[in-house]
Amino acid sequence: MIQRKLVHSLIEHLPQKEMSLIVGHTQAGKTTLMTIVRNYLIDRGEETLFLSLDFESDQPFFAS
Repeated sequence: MIQRKLVHSLIEHLPQKEMSLIVGHTQAGKTTLMTIVRNYLIDRGEETLFLSLDFESDQPFFAS
């Protein structure tokens, strides 16, 4: 798997009480990037919530 340059930056940002949004062109690797970070957190025993505007079932969470 290609090492993503943003993985390190995102992992460093995790302790912040802020939300990170990943945006980019189709097929740019956004979901792959978030899957890498999510797996990192799961491996550390952390709880995660993964939401994507690509998934119709997640869209109500973005409706405010």
